[in-house]
Amino acid sequence: MKNFNRFQLFAEESEEPVTNTEPEKKYTDEDVDRLISEKFAKWEKKRQEEEARKVKEAQEVEKLKNLSESEKTNKRLEEMEAQLSSYREKEALTAMEREARKLFQDAELTVPDELVRLCTSAKAEETKTHVDQIIALVRAEVKKAAQASVAKGTPKTGNKPTITKEQILAVKNNIERQRLMAENWGMFQKGN
Repeated sequence: MKNFNRFQLFAEESEEPVTNTEPEKKYTDEDVDRLISEKFAKWEKKRQEEEARKVKEAQEVEKLKNLSESEKTNKRLEEMEAQLSSYREKEALTAMEREARKLFQDAELTVPDELVRLCTSAKAEETKTHVDQIIALVRAEVKKAAQASVAKGTPKTGNKPTITKEQILAVKNNIERQRLMAENWGMFQKGN
């Protein structure tokens, strides 16, 4: 016990300043209250939504329980008919897309799938009308472009006078001579 007293005396004689071992606060009490309130509000909203969903499901189950067997069968039949109708509409649109693509191919036009989908309708007459309009529009634009190209004639080299092979070779500046040779490469081919 004597040794213990010596250590205690040693500890009591220390003159070192006592430092605060408490860590610094990162959040104020208001911050903590706000965070807790926000988390609680989110939790409460989620809980209420889940509860509302469960109530709705329970009501649907109760409604189904109250229906007679024939009513249940009729309800299932209506759902299946709606689904069948949806599938038939999709099948009709797919068939119309195939027909539109065939019409474009017959007109020797290659069009992207997006354009085929845009001009496709559930009715064959509407689809054919849309395809015919697009074909006419494309042909008119191609004809315009061809006429504009013919109207321009052969491209001209501009206002530059024609230059001979000898004149090009006589140019003293290497860079300029090489540029002229590249522009008039035909003159330097074999046989010219």
